[in-house]
Amino acid sequence: MRITMIGHSTVLIEAAETKILTDPYFGTWGNPGYARIAPPSRSREELKGVDLVLVSHNHWDHADGRFFRLLATQVPVTSSDSQNGSRSSLARFV
Repeated sequence: MRITMIGHSTVLIEAAETKILTDPYFGTWGNPGYARIAPPSRSREELKGVDLVLVSHNHWDHADGRFFRLLATQVPVTSSDSQNGSRSSLARFV
């Protein structure tokens, strides 16, 4: 297993042949109280081939709309607010 910190809340988990991305956010700015001190370690484009996306909660800095639009439609995206891998609860970010 390999775990890579991408930045802010975004983490890439690689286990066997599976890649899981948590809380994708690739913006270079954020909440002034929690401003980024470095850009994300990988780009949206580099990570668009993941197998699963987990979103802990539906805040703008955990759900990157530009990233979601790059994902293939068959990639499951799930959050604490979604049912059965549906992206509908994240629609405001896409």
